Amino acid sequence: MQTTGGGSLSGTSSGASTLELLLASCQPSLLHLTEPLQELGIQREEHLRALAKMHEDTRDREVKEEALKKGVTVVEWAIFLEKLKALYSYDDMY
Repeated sequence: MQTTGGGSLSGTSSGASTLELLLASCQPSLLHLTEPLQELGIQREEHLRALAKMHEDTRDREVKEEALKKGVTVVEWAIFLEKLKALYSYDDMY
């Protein structure tokens, strides 16, 4: 996974989505969460960016609770959020 100048993810020739690239880059890989997160409406980079910037209370109430119902563990959610925040923290400076 590579980031571009604006903190965004660059695609690959395999056609992997931004979400898949982000999940695969987590340690451990969270690639198995692609489908449940897509079912929650996390489809494009704009959704990832919005989720990273969302107020914690709103994100927990509206997204985290539903993700947990879909089988995402609390630890997996924490790993996912840390990766999101690290990737999109650049956006907060501007």
